[in-house]
Amino acid sequence: MPMLLTDPLPQYIEDLKNLPEPKRTLLEIMKVHNKEVSMSNLLVYFFDDKKNHGLKNVFLEALLNTNYLEVNGENKNFGDPLIKLIKNQEVGNIINVIAEQRIEGDKRIDILIETENHVICIEFKIKSFIE
Repeated sequence: MPMLLTDPLPQYIEDLKNLPEPKRTLLEIMKVHNKEVSMSNLLVYFFDDKKNHGLKNVFLEALLNTNYLEVNGENKNFGDPLIKLIKNQEVGNIINVIAEQRIEGDKRIDILIETENHVICIEFKIKSFIE
């Protein structure tokens, strides 16, 4: 069934907020916490609701309910949740989730999510800072 963007986040998302902060993550122990390809592959697994993780589309819902940061020159403003940018339209079912999608030459999109009604591109800037 297609996801409606007005539906509330599942309770387990709220429960995740109450978990204690880990001392070191598994990714840090494996020394891949700052590697874009490793991070892309991990997130693609969780964004793909057809995988056997049991989380359905909760990662996509969480992404769409995240406030965005608009950077325009020296001006920085936190915006509304991303979902408002697409005017609360139904996103539809996830069709495909791809890590490291080649676009032109050697350029790649870190994560490409295709749904029935939208395409979402995620580009990591792991070692970059917004000042």
